[in-house]
Amino acid sequence: MRLLRMFAVAAAASAISIGLKATVAEPAVRGAAVGITPSALAGVGIGATPAQVRKRWGPPTQIQRTRLRSGEYAFVYPNATFLGPAGFVSFRGGRAMHVNLGLYGSRLATRKGDGEGTTIARFRVHWPNARRAEPGLYYLPATHPGYVLMFLFIPYDGLASVDLITPQDLTTCVIQHGFC
Repeated sequence: MRLLRMFAVAAAASAISIGLKATVAEPAVRGAAVGITPSALAGVGIGATPAQVRKRWGPPTQIQRTRLRSGEYAFVYPNATFLGPAGFVSFRGGRAMHVNLGLYGSRLATRKGDGEGTTIARFRVHWPNARRAEPGLYYLPATHPGYVLMFLFIPYDGLASVDLITPQDLTTCVIQHGFC
């Protein structure tokens, strides 16, 4: 659907450039697309099956089984494409238990417009209840019980990634080890 709309807008732009009247309606909202919610990142939430993730983000570039806990595996999407974002989804027991969304090159954002490059100051104005876990790490409660929405900020680059993660994994994996 997104791909078709993109081609339609491109076709309309081409028609305008050669003097024809455009017949394609442009989207009402320009800028970032809402894809970061407390329940899902780019349409993938906690409890999603591998088939649902493939449907939303496309086939994974890599399936990781190393450096994870016993019985876990992850679909890895290293680069954003027309079909899906960059990030990874970790599974345990056939259900998503950790969703990561890399924002570089993405137009996805929160409903308040916080996307790639958003500064911490702007983020804090929009989300005053966000708690600081570490420098550059903020989190909000997620819709799914026992999970938080974690925002990672990189100095001079702004908001870089968002995760749906348990507070325990936030503490043990991200803060203590730098990855999860």
